[in-house]
Amino acid sequence: TTDYTYLPIGLIWGQRVLSPGAPFDNTPKAGEPDRRKVLVLMTDGENTTEIVQDSVADKEYRSPPFISNGAQGEVITEANNATARMCLNAKAAGIDIYTIAFQVSDTTTKTLLKNCASDPSKAMTAGDNTALIKTFEKVAEALEAEIRLMR
Repeated sequence: TTDYTYLPIGLIWGQRVLSPGAPFDNTPKAGEPDRRKVLVLMTDGENTTEIVQDSVADKEYRSPPFISNGAQGEVITEANNATARMCLNAKAAGIDIYTIAFQVSDTTTKTLLKNCASDPSKAMTAGDNTALIKTFEKVAEALEAEIRLMR
């Protein structure tokens, strides 16, 4: 198996989708009311990878950036620091963050997700598939009056 997790990728793409301008243009049209921006970050494990964008990766893999799971301690620390920075950036941009730790046992990752969430009530855990469904239902209920969810 390959247990690669790199939370910053999900965060940056979530923020890009919710932000005006390229690559997704979500700029409200004139006269439209302000929209609430909500990001749900879910993971099933701790950060275990890094993005490699150096000349060695370019030469070796010919397609940078490359996701690598190098020396775990250093990689995890750097990825956790990047996750924390991106959470702060997203919240500063007005994005409301919910986090879900799905079958996560690592306390550092749980704390990282709790700190990433916009408030402690938005940091959730799910130990199995049934709990995960209930957790997403809880998020949907919290947003029910504001958005329309479709399956």
